[in-house]
Amino acid sequence: MKEKILSNWRFKLISLLVGYVVWMLLVNISNPEVVRTKTVPLNVLNGSVLTRAGKTYSLQNAETVTISYQVRTRDAYKIQADDFHASVDLENLYDITGAVPVTVEVVGNRDLISGTPTARPGVVRVATENVQNKTFALDTHEDGEPREGYEVGSITLSADAVKVSGPESEVGRISSVGISIPTSDATESFSGKASVMYYDANGNAISLSDERLTVEPKEVNYEVEMLRGKSLTLRFQTSGEPASGFNLTGIESTVRAIPVTSSDSALLNKTTELSIPASALNIEGAKEDKTFQLDLSSYLPSGISATGNTNISVTVKITATTERNFPLSANNGIALRGAKAQYRYTLTPETVAVAVRGLSTDLQNMNAASLGAYLEVGSLGEGAHLVPLHLTLPKGITATAVPEVTVTVSLPEAETKQSSESSSESATAGTTAESSSAEPRSTERQSGESGSTTATTAAATERSTGESSSNSTEEANP
Repeated sequence: MKEKILSNWRFKLISLLVGYVVWMLLVNISNPEVVRTKTVPLNVLNGSVLTRAGKTYSLQNAETVTISYQVRTRDAYKIQADDFHASVDLENLYDITGAVPVTVEVVGNRDLISGTPTARPGVVRVATENVQNKTFALDTHEDGEPREGYEVGSITLSADAVKVSGPESEVGRISSVGISIPTSDATESFSGKASVMYYDANGNAISLSDERLTVEPKEVNYEVEMLRGKSLTLRFQTSGEPASGFNLTGIESTVRAIPVTSSDSALLNKTTELSIPASALNIEGAKEDKTFQLDLSSYLPSGISATGNTNISVTVKITATTERNFPLSANNGIALRGAKAQYRYTLTPETVAVAVRGLSTDLQNMNAASLGAYLEVGSLGEGAHLVPLHLTLPKGITATAVPEVTVTVSLPEAETKQSSESSSESATAGTTAESSSAEPRSTERQSGESGSTTATTAAATERSTGESSSNSTEEANP
């Protein structure tokens, strides 16, 4: 077999080369059509149709498509991906399935392409979602600690808020927006520019790569004032109560501390904070956030003066409250204070409803035990008593409806049963004794019916005789 393969190898090699040359000549002469493919990007037309409807869109796994076309063999090398334009027109979007057909257009070397090019896939699915526009207050996050003896004073930003726009699913992940300011080892006031960052509910920075998400402005300029020396921390108090159905949820200030100086070092050393009196922040009847403009110099102790700007803005946050009802019973939330072991306590009704008002976030985390409900029963004796229900509510929670409860005090069932059994035994014993004494009386009555008159007379005569003899004997023997 090996000899047959290797024999006349020169002639076999020549025949192979001749066959290749003949094939090349035939191909060049006939110039047949062949099918070729190119990968091109997919363009979107009329996206504004969805934008005007308050929606955004994304192409599902179809950023590019493959174009199949026919071309003569000798012209195949001339065709490039730029010769085709693939697109989807969102005006043709089928709402039920979210499908839209792919259109292919030849924009170059049209005379070299035979037939109509086709795209794979020929239909693309488009996912749509509502657009959410939300404005966030701009927070500042200090990165690092200043050098010892220095503190960050006021921070001035070129924008107080930013507007974020994008798909609801992405915007919903954002809890707050802010910038990070490098304050590590800082000693002097400085300024700069920082990109806006997104933060989750835990204050951690999150990265959102969806191109449909936009923020305006993207960068914010900042100016940081560094303070040297003593700074007094601000402490705020409020007066008055918000309107019914509203709660105070926080106090925000443009500065957290104020730099001060004094010729009295002892006074300066013992003064650590500046307390703003409650009269300066009156929120009586407030139904929304209330902002106050204060001059801190008027609240400084005598002998201490401020070294910087003393005009600040303070905002008291007012939030609407909601109401929630809690069902309570002796087995669920109501404690009996002063209860005595020898008594049994019954509540009427067995279950009562208590209505409380507070912030929705606080109410969601509460249960029956959170109300600290109890009844004072230590001084109650047997019988029914109308007793007020007491509550020990968490801070920020108020009661709007607290019912009174009827408490019935009685002896336990075991003692009552024992007492009943004792009474029953006594009654039974008495009945038995009466029955025993009644039997001889009945016999006598029955005997007397046959000769009652005679027996009775004889007995009476005998008693009379005995009595006379006895009397005579006593008189005879004084």
